[in-house]
Amino acid sequence: MSISYKSIENKLFFLLGLFTSMALLQIPIGTISVSPFNAIMYIIFVFELLKGKLAVPDTNGVIYFVYLICITISTVINSSFVPSNWNTANFIAVFNLWILGFLLIFVNKNILRSVKFFFINGLKLNTWIQLTWGMLQFIIYKVSGQALNKIFFEDTLHLQLSYPTSNIYYGINRLTGLNWEPAYFGLTLIIGYLLSNKLWKKLLFIVGVVLSASRTSLLTLIAVIIVQEIYKLVKFKEKKKTYFQKQEVMITFTILLVIIVGIILNFQEIINTFLSTAMRFQNLDLDPSSRVHSFYYQVLGNILFSKFSLAQLLFGIGPASSGYAYTLWYDLYPYLISNAWNIEDGLADIIVGSGVLGTVLVYWWFINNLRIGKDNKVAFALIIGILVGAITYSYFVNWIWVVVMFISLPLKHQDDYVQFKERLKDE
Repeated sequence: MSISYKSIENKLFFLLGLFTSMALLQIPIGTISVSPFNAIMYIIFVFELLKGKLAVPDTNGVIYFVYLICITISTVINSSFVPSNWNTANFIAVFNLWILGFLLIFVNKNILRSVKFFFINGLKLNTWIQLTWGMLQFIIYKVSGQALNKIFFEDTLHLQLSYPTSNIYYGINRLTGLNWEPAYFGLTLIIGYLLSNKLWKKLLFIVGVVLSASRTSLLTLIAVIIVQEIYKLVKFKEKKKTYFQKQEVMITFTILLVIIVGIILNFQEIINTFLSTAMRFQNLDLDPSSRVHSFYYQVLGNILFSKFSLAQLLFGIGPASSGYAYTLWYDLYPYLISNAWNIEDGLADIIVGSGVLGTVLVYWWFINNLRIGKDNKVAFALIIGILVGAITYSYFVNWIWVVVMFISLPLKHQDDYVQFKERLKDE
């Protein structure tokens, strides 16, 4: 039985959604490792290029194309400024962003609309896999004090992971899922929360976000919930008041019931993790991570206007080298001088790495998607949440661009939208 090009295309985009945030998984290629997400992007690039059905860029495509020009200029003009290892990291980052750009810029929007269902379906499965893996991490750590990722990937499969497999912070077991950082795990679960239609599923994702013990994820979740509630008030204000009240009463009653059951079953660890995370908000001046994140912004003006040349102010020092500025001029993490790294604040990272022009283009792209998805409460809440979370963590990673594009992408006809909603409806 022959397999059609369309069938292959659908499967590729399903896999792209499935592997969006699974950064812990790496495919070794020679001396480097590639994430499954990037590997699938390379395959899609070749597949769509061979099909030859490319499109003239829309507004979003033009914005992203100019952004790619900016970071390419940044990488070239700083090739003699940053050390060779940082320079290599810049070129790899630019290469991956150009491959990603092919999807965001030149692939025909009708093709993207036709595969949106498959990407979103893969993405939904991704969020459930991450949630399940995170809960297993929680249970195994409570029972044995061991890290699941180490047991499975290192001890059983004998794989050498690029990043730490557990994240114990001040006695709190912070879940990471199939990622290396709780903030990305939490963001994945927030996407799962937004894509779920049933309340019990949303509550499970909320519990997962709390257990990640990531303050950025908690802030992002709060922003998402507030935006969604405001969105519902604005959009549904013309509906019958009695219907709206009934829905609110049901949601409130269900949440209270879950809290009561939680107290009866003594979910002490969940409560402790939530309280510990809340305390970290109160003690920002005492928390080492908070002090470093605050420091990034404290010296940002000095870097831009005293340390940078005019070209660096405009274009930055490269998309993978923002950490170099802080190591070079402020001796921050000097032991990492041989390893290229980016600072963990999304806004500061973009400004230092891509310059003022690059930053304007990044925010312009996300805000333009906000405009495109204004009639889609999931897209609207997600983009606002990402922009809020990016203030304190690096949320502008490549898979986020793809998720935002697909979730914001309107379908061609209203009938397509109704059919799409029916296909995604929870069973």
